[in-house]
Amino acid sequence: MKRKLGILGTYDYIVVGSALVLAYFTLSITLGYIQNIHQTMFWASDSRSYRAVGEWLLSLGHRDPTRWCQDVKPVGCTNWLSGLGSSDATLVRPFFYPFIIVLAHTLGGVYGIWVVQFVLWLASGILLYSLLKKVSRNIFITFCGTFLFAGNLTLIILTFHALTEVLTTFLLSVLAALIVNKKSFSEEKFWLFVIFVASLLTVTKPVYMILLLITLSYQPIRLLWTRKRPNPRSIMYLFLALSPVLFQIGIMKARHNLFSISKIGSFTTKYYYASRVYGKVEGMSVREARMSVRSFSMRDIFAYLIHNSQVSLSIYLEDIKENILTKSNFIDPKKHLISFYYMKALNKIYYQLHLVMLPLVFILSVILIIKYKQNKYFRERLEQILYLLFPFLLTLMTSGITFWQGDRIILPSLPLWIILYTLTLSTYWDLYRLSYDTV
Repeated sequence: MKRKLGILGTYDYIVVGSALVLAYFTLSITLGYIQNIHQTMFWASDSRSYRAVGEWLLSLGHRDPTRWCQDVKPVGCTNWLSGLGSSDATLVRPFFYPFIIVLAHTLGGVYGIWVVQFVLWLASGILLYSLLKKVSRNIFITFCGTFLFAGNLTLIILTFHALTEVLTTFLLSVLAALIVNKKSFSEEKFWLFVIFVASLLTVTKPVYMILLLITLSYQPIRLLWTRKRPNPRSIMYLFLALSPVLFQIGIMKARHNLFSISKIGSFTTKYYYASRVYGKVEGMSVREARMSVRSFSMRDIFAYLIHNSQVSLSIYLEDIKENILTKSNFIDPKKHLISFYYMKALNKIYYQLHLVMLPLVFILSVILIIKYKQNKYFRERLEQILYLLFPFLLTLMTSGITFWQGDRIILPSLPLWIILYTLTLSTYWDLYRLSYDTV
């Protein structure tokens, strides 16, 4: 007897892909985003800064990446970036996403960018479905998880904006696929692929530099460097996996004489998080606080935050909660009231899921470590859970230093936590069956 492929049979990916495409175009046309793509693509000042870096790269450095401020209203040019005395977008925008969108724009205009982002969104959805099918082994959970992704209007709308969230979501989906399918690779190949994806994430959103550094300090060093004779081919592959990051460091060194990936982390900490804490403590608006902290060094900033630790912690936790529960900044309630409240309701569902599932994830991890660490199957499950958990927590915890961004800050972590929670429920079920069978 032939083994049946997939939950729906041989053609389930075609069915799911077609359903995703139908839902995407129905919502996009109904909300008017396809019709207004020229107005939306570079609507955000962040989008224009990405475009400026991309144009500078494509012109081999002859174009001035500071010119993006010419397209922004005066209030935009007096934001936290230009407040540092520099409006050079290369200081805070790594090269990878700018290069993709400017190349797509050169080939097909704003529609070229949209096609790339639509394909990334669709690939993320189909990949997520395939992972859910493998992890859950349950049709209901698989379709619920796929809906939690595909039903997110903000992510669909962001395909019409030149912002990094869609690309980041796709890269995190690929990372989740590597983790779920770890047994399909040799140990060395698995970690090289993870390093390469983490490198691409780092040069898309520099916060993932933490993920890259921790990954490099884990298995790869032991695998590649602690042999009696290091394999030259493995060392070459490691440098290739790190090449996106090395290229970005080269840009920062050549243009700003800085040995770093980006200054976005310190700028966000100073002009968002610390400014909000300073404003709360000193009784002033965030705008006034930003002017006041401009002369502070990062050492001064951290000293101030530690000195006012109670307020700092309160605002940090408040920002994390707000970034999950908040509205979408890309849906105008005056034009699309139902969609606006739908996304607020969906974000509330996400929040409730985190409150319920994260404790279950931690409890399961402890159970597996204490009782089942000698069992190969559950040891592999534990690895998968921890490998998914860390980048999700990284996205979640670093969101506490920014605000007023709507729901797009934590949005890219969708594939990570959907797979993580599904894997957790599936493992609890396996433990239940194991205990039932031994009775």
